[in-house]
Amino acid sequence: MKLLDFTLYIITAIILASCTSYFDLDDFDVEEKLVIYTMPMAGSDTTFIQLSKSTPVTGSQYPPDGIPGAKIDFSVNGELQPVCWTENRLGKIPAKSYYVVKTLNEGDKIDIVAEAAGLPPVSSSSVVPARFILSKIVLDETDSEFGKMRQFRITFKDDPSTDDYYGIRILHKINIVLNNF
Repeated sequence: MKLLDFTLYIITAIILASCTSYFDLDDFDVEEKLVIYTMPMAGSDTTFIQLSKSTPVTGSQYPPDGIPGAKIDFSVNGELQPVCWTENRLGKIPAKSYYVVKTLNEGDKIDIVAEAAGLPPVSSSSVVPARFILSKIVLDETDSEFGKMRQFRITFKDDPSTDDYYGIRILHKINIVLNNF
């Protein structure tokens, strides 16, 4: 009986291995969606907001760098804050983005709603987490089949009893060339 079971398993495996499916990506009717990128931080006096739109699998173009003229409601603890647009980089605020000038504290509740022409509105809520304790930043450069690769290794401490998420933002890329004299 075991030989029969084994034979059935082998036959089933061969049959299933030969199955193929075909689908055409152009058959998917996917609409573009508004995408919000923001990183509210405790102790920060300015929060930047970048808007983009998703690119469906069937799309052939890259999303824009920013979406001017959008309507953004940004509130801190229920209080609506003025949102500004910048075409050019302003210090740490990227070009073609929105920003809010308001010092945020740990535990502040952030609500954001964004609307742009031709795209459905999106919203999000979050609570500003406590600042984490940064221990060490290491920049490694290694050789790979694609050339030199840079990798940041960041070590920090955080309260393991919370479900906070953290983001790291690289502000500037600087090339330093050292010459031996």
